[in-house]
Amino acid sequence: MLLEFISECVSLQTVPELTKLVAARLHWICDYDTCTTLLPEPDGLSLWSQDRKVCTAAKIEDESCLSSHGTALRDAMAKGSPTVAYCNDSDRFVLALPLGSRTAVHGALCVGRVGKGFSQEDVRHLQHACSSVGGALARIAALAAERTAEHAIKLVESELRAAAEDRVLLAEQMVGIVSHDLRNPLSAILMGTSLMEMGEANPAKKQRLLQSVQNATRRAQRLVEDLLDFTQARVGKGLAVQMANVDLDELMASIVDELRLSFPNLEHHLPDHPLGSACLDADRIHQLLGNLVANATLYGTPRKPVHLKCEINEGELVFSVSNEGDPIPPAMLADMFEPMIRGHQNQNEQHGVGLGLYIVRAIAQGHQGTVAVTSCAENGTCFSVHLSIGRMA
Repeated sequence: MLLEFISECVSLQTVPELTKLVAARLHWICDYDTCTTLLPEPDGLSLWSQDRKVCTAAKIEDESCLSSHGTALRDAMAKGSPTVAYCNDSDRFVLALPLGSRTAVHGALCVGRVGKGFSQEDVRHLQHACSSVGGALARIAALAAERTAEHAIKLVESELRAAAEDRVLLAEQMVGIVSHDLRNPLSAILMGTSLMEMGEANPAKKQRLLQSVQNATRRAQRLVEDLLDFTQARVGKGLAVQMANVDLDELMASIVDELRLSFPNLEHHLPDHPLGSACLDADRIHQLLGNLVANATLYGTPRKPVHLKCEINEGELVFSVSNEGDPIPPAMLADMFEPMIRGHQNQNEQHGVGLGLYIVRAIAQGHQGTVAVTSCAENGTCFSVHLSIGRMA
């Protein structure tokens, strides 16, 4: 029977399986009334108790249940050898044994019976059984560590695979920008300079060619700047911002004056009182609002005003840009601030690379802020940026 118990221990892979085996088979080896075991679990040792008559083990959560056998169990673990005790008040003999070897103890087992002590043969048989249980516990711990290591390796592999896929996607996006979006303005520049080199005599036509080249150059420059910002935000630790104390009223006046040169339909709504000052990156705020106004002009109703507001609301600095026009489809709202996302339009104009709103979000995050969008047929589309005054003070 002992050999059968030992052979069954060899095949077990979990602590509950081992507990079930001890409850069902240990009485073959030694006659006892009660059995208590301390077994290792991820969060520490757990106490199991069973009655010979019931032959089932129950996990005991109450530490007070250790009062009768706890000392013997812990002594056996500490000494690495059997410990025998006699309880006068209940005429109970208690035998506690370590689970494992002298050099590696993984738990303890305690058996008790009334009116009869334990013979040397009982102790020897129980020692063999406990050595087998200890070996099973060591093997179970090794399997658990191996599974944990395999899980950690798979997790690292998954993270590396995701990072590699992200790099591939980034490379594809870069190639797409350079091969498609940047090609058009460069072609316009090349064509314009070639025509001017041919010696166009008409001053008006020469002026138009020069204007076309300048527009294409500015467009190419804007694409390159967006690409650099995108790379910094995607690969680095976010978009760099240079914080400084700024007069908000002066900043907004400067931004509006410059934007109106390119977007004459821009309407700036002034607050009722001075905005005061805040700590922020003025150039990045200029870039943020420029992207939002350009986006609103591109996708809003032609020749309808684009509204720009800046206000202090409940301790936050809030910028909002709104326009009239067809609402953004609900399916697009969740991905509006992802890179390479472009809205649907019917105009045949040259459009950006799809990084404007991504950069807007990166600038807001660089200021510890957020950006949101609402869009419906009745009220149009509104992008709002919320920056905490408290964080910038």
